[in-house]
Amino acid sequence: FREEHGYFCSPTQSTKPDSVEYDWLITKEFDQNRIFIITVGYFPTYEEAELACLKKLIETVKNK
Repeated sequence: FREEHGYFCSPTQSTKPDSVEYDWLITKEFDQNRIFIITVGYFPTYEEAELACLKKLIETVKNK
């Protein structure tokens, strides 16, 4: 997705007082600058956030 379409996805950890959750955001590179596209969260594990992000990347590319 980075090389062919310019999209970047990065799951991140969010620590709350009583738990740890993960969300992610998608950015797209335009002329060497990254523009925020979308964010979705929260997921109980990094792997779930990563999978949700991948699914959204596929959907985004198909719809463009």
